[in-house]
Amino acid sequence: MSHSGVAFRKEPEQLQEHVLATYFNLRIGIAVVGIALPLVLWIIGYLYAQLCLQHSISAYYHAVGPTGHTMRDWFVGSLFMVGISLLLYKGFSTLENTLLNVGGVLAVLVALVPMRWQACDLAVCGAAPSSCKGSGWSPHGIFAVGFFLCIAAVSFFCADDTLPLIKDAHLPNAEQLIARYKGTYRMLAVLMVATIAVAYFLNVTGKSPSTVFWVEVAGIWSFAAYWLVKSHELSKTAAESRAVQGGLTRHHGHVRDRAVLQQELQ
Repeated sequence: MSHSGVAFRKEPEQLQEHVLATYFNLRIGIAVVGIALPLVLWIIGYLYAQLCLQHSISAYYHAVGPTGHTMRDWFVGSLFMVGISLLLYKGFSTLENTLLNVGGVLAVLVALVPMRWQACDLAVCGAAPSSCKGSGWSPHGIFAVGFFLCIAAVSFFCADDTLPLIKDAHLPNAEQLIARYKGTYRMLAVLMVATIAVAYFLNVTGKSPSTVFWVEVAGIWSFAAYWLVKSHELSKTAAESRAVQGGLTRHHGHVRDRAVLQQELQ
């Protein structure tokens, strides 16, 4: 086998695509972890640790099965992965980047500062919890709410920044496509905030404790859906590839194709 390196040489375009794939894979990875986390805690928790479905996702930090097995490592590890990924990911604006960085730190803090564990909380199958009310705000809850608010703010205030590239790329039905993306981002942001409010209400009132888990799942999957939709949008416009080539600029708060913008301004 030759060691000249010729066999491993990449053309500049191939190398650029290889590097840019990192950003795409990072977004997809965040989404996959978000989708998988509740299912892993529920299904693997039942099969491996013999845990019943807990009343909240955070409860899996404390819940211990009859054999001493827990899902704590999965819970903490997933949050660390998401948090570090958000810190590494660079947004298209200072506001987006700041919100993602704060959200990343808060995700790690959610893992490091567990929820309060009450005697009425469910752990092992067959141990039905007594009815009880939550103890109100806690550092863990504040960090979790802050995390979702940061991502909801990104979806509501920052996701539109790159939508003008759809028109600049001359994609068919650009206006309708932009409207659909914008509506989807708004819906996901509202859903993230709504799940926070509903989960807090259920925790404080002690009503339908088993429902809290699924409300939190809806919030987490909304978070994951944002990254999937954003990846789809950026792939259609090749935004990151054009940015690396110096073909993009910011104009009035939006990301634009430099050549198209220059033609408009002439």
